[in-house]
Amino acid sequence: CQLDDSKLVVLKEAVLPEDGTTQISEKAKELFEREAKFLMKLVHPGVVSVLDSFGESGRNYLMVEYVNGQDLRQFVKQNGAQKESTVLEWAVQSATILKYLHEQEPPILHRDFSPDNLVLREDGTLVVIDFGASNEFLSKATGTFVGKQSFIAPEQFRGKASIQSDIYALGCTMFYCLTGKEPEALSTSNPKTLNTDVSDEVAEIVTSCTAMEARDRYQSAAQLLPVLRRIQSAITA
Repeated sequence: CQLDDSKLVVLKEAVLPEDGTTQISEKAKELFEREAKFLMKLVHPGVVSVLDSFGESGRNYLMVEYVNGQDLRQFVKQNGAQKESTVLEWAVQSATILKYLHEQEPPILHRDFSPDNLVLREDGTLVVIDFGASNEFLSKATGTFVGKQSFIAPEQFRGKASIQSDIYALGCTMFYCLTGKEPEALSTSNPKTLNTDVSDEVAEIVTSCTAMEARDRYQSAAQLLPVLRRIQSAITA
């Protein structure tokens, strides 16, 4: 839809659990409203802006900015596996976004950090979309996981998402961009198995990010970022 000042927006419906008890439904609504208010305070060029939240006819909505661009899934489908240098640039931007989200108080977990939710603007910058309140309250209120199956960390399937779960999803996203193929669900991914042009250094990052146990992965985006930048500098030098 379009606001009076010609700014395009998107309405995202947050589906509250209807088959649960009234207590669960009320708790879900409370979590949604609390999280929505928190998201509206976020300001980062790589994070879609949440402009408003409201309820109508028993339904709850987020109003978010419209991001003009193509998500990474569409881009890779059309253009095939990407060069290592391109994927490293995307990974640096993605890790920067996750660092910002995870360093909020309390930390914001995306829970669906997949190629579908990373939009590439025309200027080459990435913006993460479709996150936050709907994911947060659904997981807490219903105990279910949210996200694309091939990009979900093992612990997230068990309803125990953590910062390292988003790191796992970033590793899976790198695998997809480097190979053009979906990673195998609940597995450690190595892009060299499908693309022998991938360097050992980048393959190691992907396998470390997608380790089955959270403790064996990079523990934070802040820890991962300097490694990505070092490899990126070496490739472009």
